[in-house]
Amino acid sequence: MKKIWMIALLFTTVNSYAQVNKADIDLQLYLFSPAKYEYVYLGNVREYYNDGSFKMVQKNYYANMLTIETKEHALHIRFYKDATKTLLTDIMIIPYTMIIRTEAFDNGFIIDLVQ
Repeated sequence: MKKIWMIALLFTTVNSYAQVNKADIDLQLYLFSPAKYEYVYLGNVREYYNDGSFKMVQKNYYANMLTIETKEHALHIRFYKDATKTLLTDIMIIPYTMIIRTEAFDNGFIIDLVQ
């Protein structure tokens, strides 16, 4: 019985830790300012079709029409209608547990999600 509880505890603790955490992304956003980004790539996104099937794709977004904000448990990406960022059109909330890898450049940001 103790072994079953230990195995269950192991799986719950392993699944509760994110691959990337808030401090990692905060550091990247500090070192490479989002104000200079030209693009944001989001990898391993499921694109669904009418028949229920899907494929994994990479989404490309113009950085001048979005903002990136780190919250306690998730990364918030806000999309705007134009570069003035006055009319909010969409909010994407990505939990840190769904992020495998992030990479920041001088002119862009890459987020790879769990497949």
